[in-house]
Parts: sequence; structure tokens; C-alpha cells
Amino acid sequence: MPINKDLAELPTEKQADRQRKGWPPDKPTIMTPVMDEWYEQYLKNEEHPANLPMAVEGASFRASWGGMCLRRIQYERAHADVSNLPSKADAYRFYLGHDMHDRIQAIARKVFTDVAIEKALKWEISTDIYGATHIDMVLRDAEHKNHLHPVEMKTTGGYQFKRMATSFQGPPEGPKFSALRQLALEAQALVEAGHKVARGSIIYLAQELVNPKLAADVCDDPELGKFTAQWDIGIDDLRQRWERQNHEFQLVLAAEEEGNLIPRLIPEFGNGRNTFVVDPIRRVADTIDTDDHIVDTHDAWMCDYCPFQILCASHADITKIEEVGVDG
Repeated sequence: MPINKDLAELPTEKQADRQRKGWPPDKPTIMTPVMDEWYEQYLKNEEHPANLPMAVEGASFRASWGGMCLRRIQYERAHADVSNLPSKADAYRFYLGHDMHDRIQAIARKVFTDVAIEKALKWEISTDIYGATHIDMVLRDAEHKNHLHPVEMKTTGGYQFKRMATSFQGPPEGPKFSALRQLALEAQALVEAGHKVARGSIIYLAQELVNPKLAADVCDDPELGKFTAQWDIGIDDLRQRWERQNHEFQLVLAAEEEGNLIPRLIPEFGNGRNTFVVDPIRRVADTIDTDDHIVDTHDAWMCDYCPFQILCASHADITKIEEVGVDG
């Protein structure tokens, strides 16, 4: 049927939308029950990091604990009650990262014919005390004959990716401290298994794309640089990092042998000096010099991601393990 009326004066869809004076979303009646069920399953899932067994039976430490606050490591070893579950939003973000991680590994199996995925190995911390790890990927080193090349993959948000890999806020900051420590322990495990290692790599995948100008800072491929970055770390650097990390693991063991709850020491801050969290809830950490003077204060952002944050805060004035029921 033909339209005989002139419609030019009728508001367009865009005009009608603007006349709403904003269009906020409605109540999420569909996604609320869906995500409630998903979240419950996520927390129960055997693949959730808190539920994973050690990569090698009998191991006492995980490579993924590298760079952590020493108090958190002690709680992890003791299987202390979790006081801070991840929020739905954090769980969703972690899930996306894990899903992409798995997909990249599956493709890597096709690209690299001799790649090892999630290779389980152990390394020695002290006599009869071992750590264990699953290495994301182990490749044949293309530049060093008869050497293996460990690869650690991480996902991160777009803002953090820009800070690490581009000139967004000054010189690129590089990989996270904890990722470097984890890769170092993986390299140690390969060396102790009798393999030659000349370097390792950390790969970050961004969950949002960066703009083309910043992507040019990352690599020569303007598309790849929008969402992925790679850092290669030599074996001498890695060795220094694994030696330091194993020393910190030994501090945890020594505290447990003496029945002590270890101080909240954060190795990431302080340039080699002692930095301790003084308030886990407010995320405050102080660096102390040899005369017990505070020489710097830091934002202990990692406390907000610690599953024992509230538990740790409740132990502020406690020094003995027996007082809190935490056993190593």
C-alpha cells in the first residue's frame, strides 16, 4: 500500500532517542540468574586456581607464588580459610583470560610441532623441599641449538597493557614483577631437569585494543601490536630472580619451623630493602631502612587481589602460628 503522507516532519529514530534525555539500561533480569549460576559453578570448578593440585605430587610451593607477599604464601601453604572470594566481575575477567589462554595453547600445538603445553616440572628449594610448575609452553629455542625456551602467557586489561608495553605514560614499564619471578622458576625447573636454557619469554595479551600510534611502540606489526607484546629475558637475569625467590621461600619455611606467622613482606617494592604491608585493607606498605625508619610508602594494590586480605588484617597483632590455627 503506498504511503500518501509526507513523513519528513516525523522524528527520526535518532531524534526520538535523544528526546529520551538519556537511555539507561533496564534491570538485568536475564543475566542476573545466568551469571549467578555461572559464578557458583566458577567457584566450584576444579580448574579454578585455588582448587588446582600441585603440578608434581609432594611439592611444597608453586611457581605462580613467585613475587607474592610472604604472608600470603604462608597462608596458601597452610590452606587457610579464604576470606575474600573473587567478585563476579573479577571472576568474569579471570575466566576470559583463562579461555583465551587455552585457545592460544591449542593453536600453538598446530604451529609448533614440538611444543610442550603445560609441562609439569619441579625444582629444588632446599634439601627435600621442592616447588612445582606447569609451564604454559616449552619450545625449541630457534636461536640457540639444543636449548629449550620456556614461555609464560598472561592476559591483562587495556590500560595496564598500555602502561607495560607502550609510551602511554612514559617509558614502557615491562612485565609484572610476579610474572618475571614465575618465568624464572620455570627456567630453573628446566635447568634442573637437565635441559639447556638461554632465555625465556613472557607474552601479554590485552583484553582491549590499543590505538595504532601506541601499537607502533610494541612491534613492527601494527595489528599485532594492538593487543599482544613479548619480552625475552636472558638466563643470567632469570637465574638472579629464581635465586632471590627461593631465598624468600626459605624465609617462609624458617618462620614456620619457628612457629611464627611471617611478616607481610612484599618483595616487589623497596629496591632490595624491607617493605611490609602495614594495613591490608587500606593497601598501605612501608619501606623500612636498617634503623627502622620509614623511607617510602607504597600502594599495596595486590592486597585487593589477595584471597586472605580480611584474614590477614585480623592477624595484625599476632605473631605465632598457633594463635591463629594456621599450620605450615
